[in-house]
Amino acid sequence: MMVFNRAVLVLIVAFVFTPVIAGIVRFIEDLRFDKQVARRTARMTTGAQPLVSIVLPFAGM
Repeated sequence: MMVFNRAVLVLIVAFVFTPVIAGIVRFIEDLRFDKQVARRTARMTTGAQPLVSIVLPFAGM
């Protein structure tokens, strides 16, 4: 009887708790990644734009 209980416990942990924990970890990582992208975007937009972006369309002339 004890072996059956351990097997059921292993199956519950494998198929219920593991995906739940993985989902929580993925959600937290997505939040961290979104913050990093927002910081990087804010840093790029606060600086002056380089002159290269203005000159490039006329490079073929």
